[in-house]
Amino acid sequence: MKKWQKDRIAYSWASRLLPAHIEDLKETLENSTDEYDQIHLRLKITQAEEALQMVKEEYERITNG
Repeated sequence: MKKWQKDRIAYSWASRLLPAHIEDLKETLENSTDEYDQIHLRLKITQAEEALQMVKEEYERITNG
């Protein structure tokens, strides 16, 4: 399998799995009562959303270019 094929598969899976992970983090945040856990979860959500945005942009570049 060539590198571009592996990249395409990896970005496809990441674009499917990251949104579910973000939703799980948000649900955990809603149920959390500890302030430190909430801060940590907010940071993780922000990082995951940024990663998802990068993955989407890269996947679009790969599939269209």
